[in-house]
Amino acid sequence: MQHSLYNLVKTLGVTVIFIGLSVAGSALAGDGSSTGGSHYPSNVFGVFVGATDSGETDFTIGVEYERRVSELFGFGGVIEHTPDAHNGDGVSVALAELFVHPAGSLRLIGGVGAEKLHGASGYTKTLFRTGVAYDFQVGDFEIAPTFNVDYVGGNQATVFGISFLRHF
Repeated sequence: MQHSLYNLVKTLGVTVIFIGLSVAGSALAGDGSSTGGSHYPSNVFGVFVGATDSGETDFTIGVEYERRVSELFGFGGVIEHTPDAHNGDGVSVALAELFVHPAGSLRLIGGVGAEKLHGASGYTKTLFRTGVAYDFQVGDFEIAPTFNVDYVGGNQATVFGISFLRHF
């Protein structure tokens, strides 16, 4: 059941990213719509670089996507990988997320997905995430310090780092 949940969330995440790429591609091709900046809906793509601490602190990298449907709400997904977690076995997560933008550049994050432990003792477990980020505008990009707490099987992990974002 949990393995199929991981595959479902991963498939949904990849689908959302490809839909977003298609929409962004049509916007860049000049179809007459304005989807960047503060116009909604818009697409936000990002790369996350940081660390996950679940007793040990390990390097984490990921990609994220948000479909911003209004000034207040967005939805999307994230896929992250922590290659050295669990004594080098590695962990990947795939999440569907809801974003709330209550004030300016503040972003509140809630999500559900799956954590997959690689290696001989591999498993897949349901994961819940809460988080917060603050988006700083730097030219055409945003840099967002991000802090998340993941809840997996009665355990807790902290995921923190920087997201580099681009609106389309």
